[in-house]
Amino acid sequence: MTRRREHVPSRPTWRCTACGIAWPCSAAKLRLLGEYRTDRIALLLHLATLQAEAAAQLAQLAELDASRPRADLTHRFTTWAPPPSRPRQPAPRPPALPPSALPAPAPGPRPWPPPSSAQRRRSCSYGPGKKCEWHILRATTP
Repeated sequence: MTRRREHVPSRPTWRCTACGIAWPCSAAKLRLLGEYRTDRIALLLHLATLQAEAAAQLAQLAELDASRPRADLTHRFTTWAPPPSRPRQPAPRPPALPPSALPAPAPGPRPWPPPSSAQRRRSCSYGPGKKCEWHILRATTP
């Protein structure tokens, strides 16, 4: 039975013990994101602490070997981690207006196009004093 190797850093070189690339490797990043999924601030603090430790150890190696370039560890350790998400704030509600400040409702629908006079005469056959629908609508709308 084969045993999976953990993706942890090999100090003082800060290479992954499982895959040999610069730590944190992709597998280590995924593991860290899973462990700290509910607390991104703690993840960033942990990574910053490891970055400081790596900077000190890699600086000692650079002093021993002058041909070794100094690495920028910020991108390697902290910029890949997403920032903590902010809780969404509900949008502010506008102040309620009193009923007197509300605009008047629009008038009801008007017949369009208006009937011609011949159509009105034909539809107004209710007799004296009685009005058809068109005349009732015409009297109530401005």
